[in-house]
Amino acid sequence: MRNKLTVLIVVITALISACTNPSVEVKEWSYNDVEYVDSISDLVITDTASFRKAAAYRQLYLGNKKEQIHLKYFHSAYKQSTYDYDEFIFPIKDSAIIFVDTTKFIKSRERELRTIESEDQFDYYFESLIYKSYPVTIENLSSQNINVGYGDNIDLLMQAKDSLGKWQYIEHPYMYMCGTGMMFPYLKPNQILVTACRIYKGDYTTKLRLVFNNVGTGVISNEFVGTINYSQIGEDWTKKW
Repeated sequence: MRNKLTVLIVVITALISACTNPSVEVKEWSYNDVEYVDSISDLVITDTASFRKAAAYRQLYLGNKKEQIHLKYFHSAYKQSTYDYDEFIFPIKDSAIIFVDTTKFIKSRERELRTIESEDQFDYYFESLIYKSYPVTIENLSSQNINVGYGDNIDLLMQAKDSLGKWQYIEHPYMYMCGTGMMFPYLKPNQILVTACRIYKGDYTTKLRLVFNNVGTGVISNEFVGTINYSQIGEDWTKKW
């Protein structure tokens, strides 16, 4: 009788433990598993630039990690920005991750300046273009807010390896004609920001990567293979500024 009672107690304890501590498999969030929902259905083109262009990285999402992210193409959709430099730090090594996901494609919308020139006339207009792009995620790994850009620009630049194996800029920073009233977007700890990395097409195959504009931060993306036109590699703009 005593042995039967002992067995009964063990079985009941096991049942209670199974009910109160269910074995639930927790899926770890991964950059590669994110599904991007894109509302743009316009014709997509590939950028065949033959010169160093201004960087054009915009906020498409800013917030907590999600398995499904709806991309938005207007900076006003995200109000997490400030005028106060005391509310954030600038990215430094190990404070953030930049991840370029080359297994998926999204779009980037840009307005590019076009000029009309003749003997007696000069005029200009902006053309709206949709470029084929890779999704890029920036994650704040630090315990503080980190700055990720200025105005509606995310402060990234693309680099490419030249024929000597040296990293060279193929984009230069976007410059506002006037910076009055410009705010600075930031990420809170553990938050992510999604932007788009334009896919270039050219006659030179090489390794590419993204870096934060504030040179020396040490925050560098994963490397990936792409094609550019070699003429996009020009004089280092940092020597002029």
